[in-house]
Amino acid sequence: MKKIIAMATVVFIAAFLTGCDAEDQSSSSPNSAPAWMKGGSNNAGGAPAWMNEVKDDSGDNADTDAEDEEPVEDAPVEDNEEDEEAAAEEPPLAEPEEKAPEANTAPPPPPPPPEPVYLAFRSGIWWTNDGLEDNYYYFNSDGRSGVVRSQQDKSERTFTYSYTGTNAEFVFSDGQLNAMVESKNDDKLILHWDDGRSESFSYYSEGGFNSFHFYSCNELADMSMNYYEKKHGCRPDYSDAKVVSNGLIEIHLYDDNGDYNYTCDWYLIDRFNGSGTDMSGNVIYLTE
Repeated sequence: MKKIIAMATVVFIAAFLTGCDAEDQSSSSPNSAPAWMKGGSNNAGGAPAWMNEVKDDSGDNADTDAEDEEPVEDAPVEDNEEDEEAAAEEPPLAEPEEKAPEANTAPPPPPPPPEPVYLAFRSGIWWTNDGLEDNYYYFNSDGRSGVVRSQQDKSERTFTYSYTGTNAEFVFSDGQLNAMVESKNDDKLILHWDDGRSESFSYYSEGGFNSFHFYSCNELADMSMNYYEKKHGCRPDYSDAKVVSNGLIEIHLYDDNGDYNYTCDWYLIDRFNGSGTDMSGNVIYLTE
């Protein structure tokens, strides 16, 4: 800045002096300029000494300008990175610890009662005995109906049934009975009837009555008397047949002598084929 002011001052003074010299020499040489302004290597006209002494102090002035100028401070920059790093380094807030449940000192509740067993009678023929007589029950595949046939005389009764849990309701053609069903396994059941009887059921066959043949107790009793008469030439007065096990019939042949009964023979007969043994162990066939 100081250099510019000095140069402007020099120009102004030179112009002023040039104007003064022109007025003094206008009469003799109107167009001539001072010799020091015409130039030349010898500087014949001679420039003012103060002008020759002007030297280049640009370096000094530059240094002075640089010293005079106050440094401009940069605007403060917020140190966001440090803040972010500090925030990242801050530990997360600890979650509140859950309190451990208090120990339950009360006794555990009792287990629930067992679910009732829902029974379904297998389709097919079941042999039954209630201590008084033997029967064959046939349960249809519809799960709600069937036929019962007496082993004594082959008389039949139809029935329908339903059950809830272990309670069964049978509606026979001659009346209704309810029973509590006790299950042994898939092939063994006991029905406790509400008339006081307990009837055991044993699964016998998948076939129906149309393909199931047996001799009733009444039939075997008559067949045994005919067989005895054929073998011995005389006919017993009586014959009683009763079931002793599944499929086996015991037949007692006897005469009534008034004071006592005279046994003619004992037969143990298979009700399905009519064969068996007499009381001496001989094999017999009532169908002969």
